[in-house]
Amino acid sequence: MLTTFKKAFLATRTVMCAALLGAIGSLSGPIVVAQENGVIPPQLFNNSRRLQGDTIRYCVDEFSVGAKFDRAVASAISDALLVKAEFVPAPSGFPMDGGGYLEELQLVMSNECEVLVGISMTPGAAESPWPDWATVTRPYAQVPFVVAVTDANYKSLADIPPGKTLGAMVGSLALGSVVTWNQQNPPEKRFRYLPYGDPNLLLKRLLDGTLSAMVLWQPQLAQLMRANPTATNVKTASFAPLKTVVNGVGNLVSSRDSFLRASIDQAIGQLVSDGTIARLMKENGYEGTPGP
Repeated sequence: MLTTFKKAFLATRTVMCAALLGAIGSLSGPIVVAQENGVIPPQLFNNSRRLQGDTIRYCVDEFSVGAKFDRAVASAISDALLVKAEFVPAPSGFPMDGGGYLEELQLVMSNECEVLVGISMTPGAAESPWPDWATVTRPYAQVPFVVAVTDANYKSLADIPPGKTLGAMVGSLALGSVVTWNQQNPPEKRFRYLPYGDPNLLLKRLLDGTLSAMVLWQPQLAQLMRANPTATNVKTASFAPLKTVVNGVGNLVSSRDSFLRASIDQAIGQLVSDGTIARLMKENGYEGTPGP
């Protein structure tokens, strides 16, 4: 079945390339948000490039917490499709508000890679945060945020006494949920919260008692614990009375490359079913569930 699938993959991409080369040549550039805003000159887009039928090029942010895991999943996807995987650097180092990121990403994905790996997929979002030129694959993992504490008496968020201070990574998906819940409590039952931009400082403040708890993505906590093996008093607590906040992880592809997206979706389904994703999660210290 995979051999037949590879033939279809290569043949379809060749046909798509020919169509793109014929159609895009007459256009001034891609019809996307960035171009409509006049951010990126259309001549910077390499719309004449041919997609290599035997290779998928993945953009990966090597500075991200999940880079190793995301690369492993991307390699497994390419293996399932019987094609090669190549990796190029994803855009990084942008300001906290993400200014300029989507424009740079669009340019990189037009010229250097077909897939951006390891994107956050917010569950239950009313609409996609991505512009028209991009689309997402199915998620390959659902990974939770965790509450980390040093006081063994704190079994959940509800156990943190009013007036205590909780820390979280700025922009964290879980931070919004926790802050909303906290603000809904009467003033005398609220705790304080501080956003941090550095996970190492976040852990330091938990260990020195400045913070009574910290909320962060589970792989990030696992990475911190590996780097600080003496921090044996750090434990995880429940999100109760809140539901555990879960972050989906998937890939981003160009909206014009619908066959590639469908191929990756099929490969992810296979890797979830045969246990490959579960194995990679375990190897990389990830909690959560594969897929769905």
